[in-house]
Amino acid sequence: MLICNYSKASNSGIITDEKNFKTKDNVILTQTNIGELYNSIVDKLLAETADFQEKESGWTLDSIMYLEIRINKFNPLRASLFIDLPEIIKKKHAVINVHNHDNFCFKWAVLSALFPVKDNAHRIQQYETFFNTLDFTGINFPTPLKDIVKFEKMNEISINVYGLNEENKVFPLLITKAEKNKHVDLLYLKNSINNSHYCWIKNLSRLASSQLSKSHRITSICRRCLQHFSSENVLLKHRENCNSHDSVRIEMPKEKWLYFKNFQHTLKIPFVAYADFECFTKPISSCEPSSENSFTVKGMNAAKVFMEVAIKKAKEIEYLYSNKKSMIPLTKEQQDVYDSSSHCYICSGSFTKEDWKVRDHCHLTESINDEDERNSLFGKNRKP
Repeated sequence: MLICNYSKASNSGIITDEKNFKTKDNVILTQTNIGELYNSIVDKLLAETADFQEKESGWTLDSIMYLEIRINKFNPLRASLFIDLPEIIKKKHAVINVHNHDNFCFKWAVLSALFPVKDNAHRIQQYETFFNTLDFTGINFPTPLKDIVKFEKMNEISINVYGLNEENKVFPLLITKAEKNKHVDLLYLKNSINNSHYCWIKNLSRLASSQLSKSHRITSICRRCLQHFSSENVLLKHRENCNSHDSVRIEMPKEKWLYFKNFQHTLKIPFVAYADFECFTKPISSCEPSSENSFTVKGMNAAKVFMEVAIKKAKEIEYLYSNKKSMIPLTKEQQDVYDSSSHCYICSGSFTKEDWKVRDHCHLTESINDEDERNSLFGKNRKP
């Protein structure tokens, strides 16, 4: 939170006020890039201060009182006892879920991935032989996500962890920085009594394919963003760009088609005016601001001059609208297009008794609004 003092000139003199600017909480893990996080927070604070000065015209920054950093203990996800897979996930046959009755589900899930078996893959007994083959020194059980990064370094294994949302769609929870020869994809489950559990994703493409495409021909999937590709070569090109961004799951809109309805905003308007008579900043010869002076400069009688110019321009525009010119006659080609036109070129809607066919033209210039190059010249009648 950034606390600042601002001042502003008023009819009664200089007034001061204390303003604060805040950012949301951010989760910091061992793999978090502190420099990037710090820069992003600074950018947000600067944007807030700039937005304040633009909206609250006239305020000048006097001093920065202090910067407050609030730190809270993060309670990360932990996984422990066995949780059964949702039925829809079971049917995919893409996940091996070891039936553990202890807090070592992370260990059993990793072992089931590194030492796969053909039969009874869900039984603990299948992996007891390999229980001490990996280094779990310092790893907590139940295992939080932050410990997985530590485990990766000690064992030269890369691990991705994915979760399921309310619709049982897969999304990334923890993505490794560098995928190694030994790589494991884990699924993180959680139930209504706040118990959680890890299991091994044997086939990520099969697990996520239904949420990515209706086609059953998905051959390659990006483990970072869960986009699918038709070939490994296309996936490799995608990874070059994807690896430079945070891991996210791409989700397209549920609607197959999206329609634009505010068609009036696509049309050109003949006149537009912009005005701002506080856009000049007065230079100061000191490195410190003065509480006695304002640093925005208005010209002599700025408000009066503005109104005079606005009235003059309004009269000129009003004259053009009051003396509309007749539209020039259509050429034979334009008339043929008019006769055969059945839909509005702006909204693609068909012509009706309420929205009838009109020639799209401009009374101010006698022209047909640059329609010579269009396939259709005609739109609907629209009330102003």
